[in-house]
Amino acid sequence: MEKPTLYEAVPSCWTFYQSIYDDAVESAPAGSLLIEVGSFWGKGAIYLAELCKAADKDLRCYSVDLWGMRPENNPPLFDEPNWIFNPEAADRGNIEPKTHRQFHNSLFETFAHFVDATKLSPDPLRIMRMDSFEAAEMFKSSSRPIHMVFLDDAHEYEHLIKELHAWVPLVTAGGIVAGDDWTAEFDGVEKACREYFGDKDIELRPRANGVGYCWMVRL
Repeated sequence: MEKPTLYEAVPSCWTFYQSIYDDAVESAPAGSLLIEVGSFWGKGAIYLAELCKAADKDLRCYSVDLWGMRPENNPPLFDEPNWIFNPEAADRGNIEPKTHRQFHNSLFETFAHFVDATKLSPDPLRIMRMDSFEAAEMFKSSSRPIHMVFLDDAHEYEHLIKELHAWVPLVTAGGIVAGDDWTAEFDGVEKACREYFGDKDIELRPRANGVGYCWMVRL
């Protein structure tokens, strides 16, 4: 199967979990669904969609996100000098602030631009602009089996433990539940996973930037 290349056009470094998507698509039964919750500019979603298309198994993938980060609800991303949307970062050559301004400071417009350029939507990539719990409720009536859910929208313990209770029961036996940011900074990720999964084996894969891990559980 050909390796994805279209995702490389998205100028963001926030994609550390390609190997999990590789495993999920390879093991996915024909006709199943793979869902990414938290997509930012779409680099991961595009990678997953390319894999699904190349697999030729009638797979469908979904990108679920509110694309709602703003200075008032997520100040660290905009205020701290080392974070991506601070103008000072642009002065140091960081691509994110420049790209963000190019698309009217709108995360969703930026995402839509990069996804539209790939021609991977609406098939196999479907886009759902809503929060994680609303999407989980909708997928309860899915006629297709859910093989993977990747949770990467928020990393606080209270949020993730609720997500696990909402999504894990929807994933079929043999499927995958996974996520990002198993780090010291987001210690709620480890707490929620260990509490929810108990004795189940939690596989940790080093993130490409060398900080922490992505996590994965096979059901």
